[in-house]
Amino acid sequence: MAGGYPASNGTLPGKDSKLSGLFRLLSRSLNPSCPAEGESAGGFSSSADVPSTNSGIAADSLVDGLSVVIGTSQMVAQDSTLVRRIAKFSDKYEGEVRSRLSYGDAGHEKANRVMHVAFFNGVAVGWCSSTPGWGCGRGGHWGALAVDPSAQGKGVGSALVKAAEQRLLDAGCNSVQIEYRFVVGDPAKERLYAWYEGKLDFDGGPRRSGFRCCHKALSTESFRAQHMKNHTSQGQLHAEPQASGLQHEAKRARASSQSSSSSESSESRSASQQLDQL
Repeated sequence: MAGGYPASNGTLPGKDSKLSGLFRLLSRSLNPSCPAEGESAGGFSSSADVPSTNSGIAADSLVDGLSVVIGTSQMVAQDSTLVRRIAKFSDKYEGEVRSRLSYGDAGHEKANRVMHVAFFNGVAVGWCSSTPGWGCGRGGHWGALAVDPSAQGKGVGSALVKAAEQRLLDAGCNSVQIEYRFVVGDPAKERLYAWYEGKLDFDGGPRRSGFRCCHKALSTESFRAQHMKNHTSQGQLHAEPQASGLQHEAKRARASSQSSSSSESSESRSASQQLDQL
């Protein structure tokens, strides 16, 4: 599992674990994208960077009827229940939901931050943000992941993450950052840790309680390995269990470094809410 901010080719410089660890520490110090206490995990540009109404991203559905598109104000105008429904499952105020959906009005490629909205048979059941140009270099970010309880267990969270990371990859990002809070021994947060830093391949450094600012490398190869799915007769998909030896070496090197993140992001949600995405 690769972490930190890799070189432009998506790999860490050199094979020596000590050098890899120093590289990550230097990257962290030069890329202060983890928010400080009370700050937003935003960092998105102003309206000048905002997104074409034809900005949908079709997701490989785990069940029939599941799709993911980029939210726009036009969607709000066409469905008077959309804002209220998203506000309910995301714990956001309706005004904030409306504002976030408007990020997509300028188009998929022109936008900085946008909200990916998951629909099941035409009904909004989840959303997640994606933001290219995060911090220094070619980093990206996704967050605010939320899924309606009625849609749990149907792969909605995985479809949203796939759409978000596809957009970041298309924008030229070679790393991704997320944040969440973890408590060692708490069953719900242990499951959250297993999903983010296991299944989704993020690396937040030494395993200990606190606010975790996690990273992973992003490349065409890593995206395919994680998100490429094989349909079964039931429409279920299974991720390819691939990970390079270099990624495992990078994981061990990162685990030996000291983490300095100790604050909470406004993009982070409670473990019980985030577990809805599993």
